[in-house]
Amino acid sequence: LSAPLAVHGVGLVSPHGRNLNALSSAGVAATSRLRPAPAPTEDGQSWPASPAYWMDAFDGHERLGPKGLLGVDRMTQLTLVACLDALETSPPLEDEQRRETGLVLGSRAGSMASFCELVRSTYTGLPHMVSPLKFPSAVMNCPAGQAAIWHKLSGVNCTICAGDLSGLAALDYAARMLRLGHA
Repeated sequence: LSAPLAVHGVGLVSPHGRNLNALSSAGVAATSRLRPAPAPTEDGQSWPASPAYWMDAFDGHERLGPKGLLGVDRMTQLTLVACLDALETSPPLEDEQRRETGLVLGSRAGSMASFCELVRSTYTGLPHMVSPLKFPSAVMNCPAGQAAIWHKLSGVNCTICAGDLSGLAALDYAARMLRLGHA
């Protein structure tokens, strides 16, 4: 048996709120935020006609400030805010601790909007005309990598995609990295 781990800071951005209390309350009332899919988009496409958890309006500029967010996709902004919240709820980190502190992101699939935009641009134009600037944000680990750079964290950095269990799988991975001495 290994020693128990202590959680010193939590960063969470979800349709239920931005803290553990909001998430646990949503677990008790599982349908509190369940609502029908939005109306069709401007181009006439619509989302599947099933209820889902939809993220309320989110503006990363409110929390992160206006600088450095040009070209940063929504998923990365969500990750930056969650990481900032975790760092602010934990004791301040010294430079040496930042070199050993990592980031494990639980996500369904990284930034699907950026990935879909990249794929769409390859089909609507000639593949050699696709902007190379679109590629980095289409990679699954881009939000976690950008957040680590933004917050100067040099330790373990990865994205865990495990559907509904992504958050728990990320915690499990982080615990294993700590127990193995990699963080």
